[in-house]
Amino acid sequence: MYYKDLELCRYHSGPFDANNWSAPLRAIGWLEHPQTSYVRGESPASLIQKLRDLAADFRSVYPHYHFRGWHSCSFCTAVGLIERMSGDIFVPGLNAIYVAPSGITHYIESHSYCPPSDFCQAAFQCPSYRMPEFQEALQKANRGEDCPLLLNLDYDH
Repeated sequence: MYYKDLELCRYHSGPFDANNWSAPLRAIGWLEHPQTSYVRGESPASLIQKLRDLAADFRSVYPHYHFRGWHSCSFCTAVGLIERMSGDIFVPGLNAIYVAPSGITHYIESHSYCPPSDFCQAAFQCPSYRMPEFQEALQKANRGEDCPLLLNLDYDH
């Protein structure tokens, strides 16, 4: 699935639909072959690790949103390789919430994808999904409103 960076994300119903948020739900890193007009560059290893940590947290804390199955990188498939990824990450930002596929780390490492700087800054500041501080940051980014992602979430588990 392809979204241009910072486009409203309308991936699926519920927390993956921009219409269900008070702040813009912005797509980051939704790349798809043959769409090759994305920003390229080098990203620090610390960003890649932070995004990996967020992706692992998402799978653990939100297993009920991990139902979309596997996605194969269409850039790799086009040259005969298979790189599979699954899941998403949500990152509260300033006046926006960013949503990216967990495969964003693959796109950064293998395809020189360079995410927007506002997203990178927000990712570095994003608390672990396991912490109540994440809920606070997400709600603040969502203009103080309840967030679809947080419904029925119990931090005491």
